[in-house]
Amino acid sequence: MPPQEALFADDNPGHVERAASRGLAALRFVDEERFLPELWEALRRDGGRR
Repeated sequence: MPPQEALFADDNPGHVERAASRGLAALRFVDEERFLPELWEALRRDGGRR
């Protein structure tokens, strides 16, 4: 899978930064209340391809 087709989620800021630096869409999980809206927005933004 090409990096631009992947979505990476983690609670470790360093992991998220490294994934983003390699071309993946990357979200940091802090808590469910914040993460789920960010996830849905990322999926909408990409047309649901991720």
